Amino acid sequence: MVNWVQEIAFSGFAACCCRPLLLLAVAARCSATGGSPTSADHFILSYIRDSTIDGNLYYNTNQGGGETFSTIGFKSWNKKGGLDKHIGLPNSIHNRSKNKCQDLLRQQQSIQFAFERQSNQLKHGYLMPLIASVDVVRLLISRGFAFRGHDESKSSLSRDKILSWHAKKYDKIRNYVLEHAPSNDQMTSPMIQKDIVSACKIETVKAILEELNGDYFALLVDESFDVSHKEQMAIVFRYIDRKGFVMERLIDIVRVQDTSAPSLKEAIFNLLAQHSLSPSSVRGQCYDGTSNMQVFCNIIDWQLQELNDRFDEVTTDLLHGIACLNPINSFSSFDLRKVMRMAELYPDDFDESNMSILENQLASYIIDVHDVDERFSDLNGLCNLSKRLVKTKKHSNYPLVFRLVKLALLLPVVTASVERAFSAMKFIKNDLRSQMSDDFFSGCLVPYLEKDVFDNISNDVIIKTFQDMKPRRIQL
Repeated sequence: MVNWVQEIAFSGFAACCCRPLLLLAVAARCSATGGSPTSADHFILSYIRDSTIDGNLYYNTNQGGGETFSTIGFKSWNKKGGLDKHIGLPNSIHNRSKNKCQDLLRQQQSIQFAFERQSNQLKHGYLMPLIASVDVVRLLISRGFAFRGHDESKSSLSRDKILSWHAKKYDKIRNYVLEHAPSNDQMTSPMIQKDIVSACKIETVKAILEELNGDYFALLVDESFDVSHKEQMAIVFRYIDRKGFVMERLIDIVRVQDTSAPSLKEAIFNLLAQHSLSPSSVRGQCYDGTSNMQVFCNIIDWQLQELNDRFDEVTTDLLHGIACLNPINSFSSFDLRKVMRMAELYPDDFDESNMSILENQLASYIIDVHDVDERFSDLNGLCNLSKRLVKTKKHSNYPLVFRLVKLALLLPVVTASVERAFSAMKFIKNDLRSQMSDDFFSGCLVPYLEKDVFDNISNDVIIKTFQDMKPRRIQL
């Protein structure tokens, strides 16, 4: 007896063109479930009925088809024995259709599967040398080493030395890099290296901006000549991170044509616009190295004369307010009136309604941290106060007080972070590497100086950015 379930499964509606099987499938399902035909069953029955002439079912033996479904009648289609006769010998139409259906169901033999398998192999062969190149680039950036020597010919003993060492160390990439990789896709060209370096810098800066979280920040700016006598301006952001820590991060080093006020202003504003930052978020500025940069002391309205006229008064009130916020000796210097006067110096952050709320928050805050919560009894500076407010979640209870603490911390006193950037600049761009392009130099310097941020960026993120920079040979 024929295994109807197997025959029905392998026949299929379009592949086999065997209506008796379809009819028996509907009958068997209805009999087994004790129910009535489903909408799909009705569709099959109507399809069969449209192909029935005088109660007979027909199938077409011509491969070219015809106007009618069949040319040979099948009168016993409603009898079980008729199904055996219909299936016939191994070379019958039914069995040939069944074999074709089986071939179709074997996806591993399909053309699409072959293409996908080949595509996966190509992607894997492309990905492994790319991962190796990213690993080596990360190592070279972190150590500040040169990427290439004076002799990069195939006969050079120093060519791709670090990549060779890396390949020998890890078995999984050994068979995919250097001489094992396609000659036109070894991921070792200077252009590929520079793109990977740019991806490293992009993701480092992106991580810093995520840490900034759209909050206020201060600008620390200085300029200096590099070894090739190009004027370089280092720009550092000072901000309070989500844990209440004061952070100073190098965002970029920009080449400027001159140190005139318009040139420096344009470079700073272009950098802010590049990262979708507004000058209105700047709450402190520190400039060194040139008197031209003093024009940025008031980045909001650029009216230096008005600021100079009020400099003594503003400085005194500001310093008094910061001293009163200092938690040293259990907030012994706290003075509500002086702190409120400090808040008046920031009209963009404390309008009239906020000033009233701030006064109430300050009154509750000093009682809480001085008399109630012992966790604030051992603090010795504003930095510790900021971290403790976040750790105890009191920055959410007194948001305006915390804003005032952050504004006090954003006022930079020295430009040590910028000076460190110039020290690193002399290490990265030295006499032997004096011809580095500006983009490549910046791409190496930012991750090198911000190693703690760069080390937390995964290879997958860098590779994605590398892929998105321009069309690549293979898209992962």
